[in-house]
Amino acid sequence: MSAISLQDLTVTFADGTKGLHDINLEIAPHEFIALVGPSGSGKTTLLRTIAGFLHPSQGKVEVGGKDLTGVSPESRGMGMVFQQHAVWPHMSVADNVGYPLKFTKDSAQLRKIKIQRTLELVGLDGFGKRKPASLSGGQRQRVALARAIIADPTVLLLDEALSALDEPLRDSLRRELVALTKREGLTTVHVTHDRNEALAIADRIVVLQEGRIAQVSTPEQLLVRPDTAEVAAFISDATIIPAQLTAAGAHADALGTTWPAHLIEQASKSVAHSNAVKLAVLPADTQLVSPGTDGAISATIESVLFERDRFSITAKAGAYTFRTTSTQRPNIGDQVGIIPQRMLSYPD
Repeated sequence: MSAISLQDLTVTFADGTKGLHDINLEIAPHEFIALVGPSGSGKTTLLRTIAGFLHPSQGKVEVGGKDLTGVSPESRGMGMVFQQHAVWPHMSVADNVGYPLKFTKDSAQLRKIKIQRTLELVGLDGFGKRKPASLSGGQRQRVALARAIIADPTVLLLDEALSALDEPLRDSLRRELVALTKREGLTTVHVTHDRNEALAIADRIVVLQEGRIAQVSTPEQLLVRPDTAEVAAFISDATIIPAQLTAAGAHADALGTTWPAHLIEQASKSVAHSNAVKLAVLPADTQLVSPGTDGAISATIESVLFERDRFSITAKAGAYTFRTTSTQRPNIGDQVGIIPQRMLSYPD
């Protein structure tokens, strides 16, 4: 079984900077995990530590119950695909894909069979004799994926593996990748800077911030109830507003507004030791109304983008920018009202 267990994992670089702080994470066999977080949050550092390219200063990496902390990358039984295709231009597609088999005891005939099967798996049947220069970017990335899985790895690691591709090719390969990993029973860890991609393809998402795990949740749970205000802002573009809890609800001095208690939900497991809180307003819980509507915050439309069947809108109220969507298109500069339908409360 290809379960991954990360225990008290800490990575300290030569200059004393900590890339990871006490990471504890259990990944189930065949699970598809996405690592997301702001730039510098530790996503790639964590992936490279699992792969063995970086050595932890503390903690260990176990796969299938075996401690691999001191094992070299090539001996870990993992496949890895990077952002750039990393295929050898002087070699044919078949030779690129079959390269890892040179280090096995397989016969030439068995290697040929495995190469053919793997090319079929990634949709490159009939491409074996071609050179990478004759392929599209998506096809070259399929070659890299085939090379990563041909030796039957227990774990597949993806480092921004789709980010260099254009849509809709990226969406197509994303779908194929998820189907392939499920069909082949691979445990997959995928680093991506694309929040929507993580939400679309992962069984669970690990949100990293400053080298620490901020939250591990299913996509659905992450969207509805982020553990911290920072996660809400990163994942959902939530508006974060400092406020004071009162008997009536929550009051924000900066906006001169008090929201009734029935709108406030305590989202954090932490217990506040004061009435100071951070309120997170998710775009899905933000309603645009006519200016002057009772209880609405006065705001000005700042941007309007069309997204397939609706408009993505940002509106500025004082120092705060709210995001929401609408089937009606407002004009930039329009005066509107904003009424939160729900507010998540976190200790400040």
